[in-house]
Amino acid sequence: MKIHCLLLSLFLSLFSPAWGKEEFAPEFYAFFNGLPELSHQKEAELLKELGYDGISQIYGRDEGLAERVEVYEKAGLKVLSVYMPATEEPVKPQAVQPLANGGFIELTVKKKSPEIVASLRKTAAMAAELNIKVALYPHFGDDIATMDQALALVEEVNHPNLGVMFNLCHFMRSESIDDLEAAIEKAGPLLFSVSTQWCGLGWKRLGDTYSVSRPRDLPSRALAKRS
Repeated sequence: MKIHCLLLSLFLSLFSPAWGKEEFAPEFYAFFNGLPELSHQKEAELLKELGYDGISQIYGRDEGLAERVEVYEKAGLKVLSVYMPATEEPVKPQAVQPLANGGFIELTVKKKSPEIVASLRKTAAMAAELNIKVALYPHFGDDIATMDQALALVEEVNHPNLGVMFNLCHFMRSESIDDLEAAIEKAGPLLFSVSTQWCGLGWKRLGDTYSVSRPRDLPSRALAKRS
């Protein structure tokens, strides 16, 4: 099993599953909203220079997804995932076709309902046909804000192509940092990807940036301990 590490604002960390027996060889992707506004070509050139494997979490149903994928492939990079809210309307295959054979759809759930559950099941089934994984994205303030809530919803949807992703920022907003390792361990093989960033236990959100109050206490080190 290959775990993809998604990187917020171009900061690096490592994660390795305790349950995996294969050699740990993570891929590293820049989080789309941590990048400056650039053309697809300039974006790919920047990430190539920085040593990333590509870009992740393109927000929304990006009309330029196919073009971005083509540009990245020519640069030897990958567009890993799109990120959007789950709605009562399942994701359409044409919206994510460019991610076929190894991509991800990451879905937040603002308001959970029977209609959303049905929609997630249909999206997971559609994506499986394209060899695209679907991961629930626990997001602070949403109905699905914690890892436990996400795992419970995965169980309710009951489709093998649906799992969860871990975002350190939203975990710290919604849960106790003391539970970080236990939450990751509990997710086990349902954990499809990890998004991390540089922040400390006493972090404060300042606009769209994060401050480090005690560098020794970086929570991302708890993620690295799994490697």
